[in-house]
Amino acid sequence: MALAKTRSHKHFQLDAGKLKRAQRALRAETETETIERALDVVITEHVRNRVTVEANDRFVKSGVGIGTHMAHWKSRCSRSSSTLPFTLPLYELETRPPYR
Repeated sequence: MALAKTRSHKHFQLDAGKLKRAQRALRAETETETIERALDVVITEHVRNRVTVEANDRFVKSGVGIGTHMAHWKSRCSRSSSTLPFTLPLYELETRPPYR
């Protein structure tokens, strides 16, 4: 949680049940901490969405098409027994120890 250099005293009328659910979900000790963490989540999500849109725009503007990459993967798949380059044959999955 980022520390605020300036704080302002605000009064809000909030749904108490929703605030308690958010407090449990965010593992906050106080209602103030709950609201601050929720605001941090919203701000982080906004930044993440903006960065994703910018990356997508750069990809689209680059002119590289998905079809170009799909042709590469299809050629690799046709040479192997599996359907995708990152899948394992069923017998290998059955003999491997489980992930822990």
